[in-house]
Amino acid sequence: MKFRPGGKFEFDIGPMPTFVKPHHRTQILGADHFMVGRWCMGSNPEGHSHPGLNHHLIAVCLAERGARFELETDRRYTGQLRFGDMSVLPAHVPSRNRWSGPSNTLSLHLPVTLWEEVADAHRIQPGLLHPGLPGSDAAISRLSVMLAEELERPYRNLMYCESLALGAFAKMAERIGGHAITRCDALADWRLRRVAEYIEANLEGSLNIADLARVADLSRSHFMQAFRDAFKQTPHQYVLIRRIESAKRRLRMDRESVTDIANSLGFSSHAHFSGVFRRLTGVSPTLYRLGEDSD
Repeated sequence: MKFRPGGKFEFDIGPMPTFVKPHHRTQILGADHFMVGRWCMGSNPEGHSHPGLNHHLIAVCLAERGARFELETDRRYTGQLRFGDMSVLPAHVPSRNRWSGPSNTLSLHLPVTLWEEVADAHRIQPGLLHPGLPGSDAAISRLSVMLAEELERPYRNLMYCESLALGAFAKMAERIGGHAITRCDALADWRLRRVAEYIEANLEGSLNIADLARVADLSRSHFMQAFRDAFKQTPHQYVLIRRIESAKRRLRMDRESVTDIANSLGFSSHAHFSGVFRRLTGVSPTLYRLGEDSD
């Protein structure tokens, strides 16, 4: 099976046997159009072969007790997967895998170029990502659960999903020897102004981490740390607040319907916008327009 997200990159995950049932919560993210998804699989004792993926794959077990898994590349890796356990298959590595028992996983499919960017930011060689069953990592497990929960929501915050996935990639880089990115002073005043101005100019468009990092002339990994240091919040939180502030100004002008404002600011529906607006302001958009601010 092949996924063609926006024509920029094609994920070739091979033939999909009948025992594999894609979860409805699969999502394309970021300027790279990388993919995350939930996959529910029945037992596969006969095995499933692939000549080599065109992207890296990190799968995290979400079941309390997963299937017994076997991954065969140039050697054989076997283990009883439990919650948080990972399986890793780098790009272009021929493989065969089989498992006994049902499996529920979060899969992170990342293009080779994205992993090279992450590896460079953490000062490791991309080739250190090896196939196998490396066990669990508390930070990656936590981020995977948060990402899985967001994928289940009817109205997903795509920048939030992107941030979680990039965070998981960064933790994987650290796990295999990369340097952690701690406090970063790279977001100088001119970078800060450029990013803030770009966000304000594109509140009604599609914003993603890659584009913001490009505006700041930083890698995504360095940008996310620098942004948190400068704004004391994550990019997706900042963008959401700015969109709600824009909505508040437009509601008070009383020229547009709530639905039109919601649609123009990238919310998927009136209900989605109203829920976020109420959570951040304490009142509904309609009551805010009438001047009934929350205390």
